[in-house]
Amino acid sequence: MTRRTGARWREAEVKAVFVAYALVITVGLVLLLLAGARHA
Repeated sequence: MTRRTGARWREAEVKAVFVAYALVITVGLVLLLLAGARHA
């Protein structure tokens, strides 16, 4: 559904941003779980 290359680049950027946020959230949750396990 992309008529221009710019649309493809935007889609790629959006996907990259979502992946980056997901990685940051997962890493943060893992660190919190590890910290909680250490304290507990």
